[in-house]
Amino acid sequence: GGLSKVMPVFAAVFGIMTMSSIGLPALNGFIGEVLILLGVFVRDKLWAAFAASGIVLGAAYMLWLYQRTMFGKLDNPKNQALKDLDLREFATFAPLIALAFWIGLYPAPFIARLDTSVQRVMARVSPEYGPRLALGDCPPGAPAAGASDARPASGPGAAGATAAAGERSSAAGAPAAIVFNSANPPNGDPESLVTMNVDDNPTIPGLFIRRSDGMTLKEWLPVFEDLQVTLRFPNPDAVPDQISSFSSRGPSVDLRIKPDLLATGSPVYTAAIQDERWACDICDPSGYASLSGTSFSAPLVAGAAAVLKGARPGLDVADYRSLLVNAAQPFVFSDGKTAPVQSAGAGMLNLRNSLLSPLSAAPVSVSFGAGAATADLAREVTVRNLADKPLALKVEVESGDEVRPAVDPAELSLAPGESAVLKVLWTAAGVAPGPYQGNLKIRASEIPASGEESEEGFPANATSTESVLKPGPPTRPASGGDQPSGDGNGDGNAPPSQAPAVAFPEIRIPYWYAVEGSGPDAMVVLRQSPRTAKPASTVRVYFRIHDRAGLPLNDISPRVAPVPQPGGVLGRVSRVIRSDSLYPNSWLVEILTSSVAGTHVFQVEVDGRIFYFQVVTSN
Repeated sequence: GGLSKVMPVFAAVFGIMTMSSIGLPALNGFIGEVLILLGVFVRDKLWAAFAASGIVLGAAYMLWLYQRTMFGKLDNPKNQALKDLDLREFATFAPLIALAFWIGLYPAPFIARLDTSVQRVMARVSPEYGPRLALGDCPPGAPAAGASDARPASGPGAAGATAAAGERSSAAGAPAAIVFNSANPPNGDPESLVTMNVDDNPTIPGLFIRRSDGMTLKEWLPVFEDLQVTLRFPNPDAVPDQISSFSSRGPSVDLRIKPDLLATGSPVYTAAIQDERWACDICDPSGYASLSGTSFSAPLVAGAAAVLKGARPGLDVADYRSLLVNAAQPFVFSDGKTAPVQSAGAGMLNLRNSLLSPLSAAPVSVSFGAGAATADLAREVTVRNLADKPLALKVEVESGDEVRPAVDPAELSLAPGESAVLKVLWTAAGVAPGPYQGNLKIRASEIPASGEESEEGFPANATSTESVLKPGPPTRPASGGDQPSGDGNGDGNAPPSQAPAVAFPEIRIPYWYAVEGSGPDAMVVLRQSPRTAKPASTVRVYFRIHDRAGLPLNDISPRVAPVPQPGGVLGRVSRVIRSDSLYPNSWLVEILTSSVAGTHVFQVEVDGRIFYFQVVTSN
């Protein structure tokens, strides 16, 4: 004994690691013991009690051992000559001590890294371990937590199963449903996430989680008398059918329609770096986060282009572009109004339509530019038949405006690979200032060999889309017209294996014309630099003034002034200048913020119209 008298540094290091070994809180041993005991307790309470007793006895022995060796009388003469730790030896122990405290105080990074491996070992060693504790096996009176697996139900696949799971949770009186995958889902991956079916308007909220997490919850239900689970929904305030504020709007500098089309970009619930949220912009402890930006919409379109090229090889680049753009579906806001073409282009990306569309168009949109209220303008659009069958086309003008262009011809036929030119004519006199926009909607139908036409002028008995776009003989629809020879049931219907006819998706070509002369109608803030402003600092704000048609106004002299706010927040305008070098047709206002942090409000006056913008400062 008595080693601490000749080796105090060694005694301190040995003492810290001894405390770690006996499971002292804030050290790594405590975390290991808690996790082990928790797992054993779920499996067998008797063995858990036996293990806890062993831990207590082990701790008592370790403390007795430390007291016998480090304290007391130094009665062995040989120990008097022992040397304490030198600098090199202490440098070796220091990282181990730091690691012991790190794991004890913040074990999440280590546990998360081991979680997948632990789950796989559990599945291999004891496959029945997880399923053994199903919700149905809970003892009477267990809390209705609403945990339920999406086991096969009498619904349409996984969607019906998730709906049924939500109904079971609601019937049990649960305030929310936690749903996870079945042990043997159709895709073979129990850990995969499934989109929940909400077509039947569920009465309680629901969240789909990984199967391993769901089974953990089920294991805890009989263990904890009052298990409380907090659900964090990734996008609680997400509003569907909206265009993000940061999405670009048209027209372009040369007055073309922009953007060409839209794709999902805000908010996107996607994979993230598994770390604390403060660690980085794309970090989240769950490994998933809600993010926004064109960094998501652009890859979606690029991926769709790759799929399209792989499925339909050999087309021109212009054809692929048109299939992506012109086969898009209309973007309709939640109030039922269709988005303006200078905000949505042809609409929302629809890969299925792109794969099935038999037509391409060049250009993908028609801009008549900007001009006077009275105008007589003409543009041309070339439409090409990409199918291997002749097609009949019908062209309509779709618009919410009374004044709209005319298209010549309105009906035509195209042989396989053939192109035709459509003349789009804008003729108007004395119309009011503002935008005039819409779409040229083109519907296609195959021309059968007999040339028979329907009442609407479309060829009757059109074959399925697949038979036109893919090699091989046409496949006739299941009803109407001549039935194909082959196996049948004698009642005139097609055999069950035959796919029903698929209608061609229509293509839509946006058009736009701007009538000038409305004066200032809107202000757009293009950029604030820096984005996070400080008190008593200089902030640069770039803005642009538009008329009712969305055209930038150049011949103006905007005046910017601060608006006093409560608490003494009042900024100062240093200067207002044109800034065409960075943003075309824009203005730059330099602002000196107040020494008091808060919201600064400024007004911009242009030809009697007043607009406002804000600059928020924080310490």
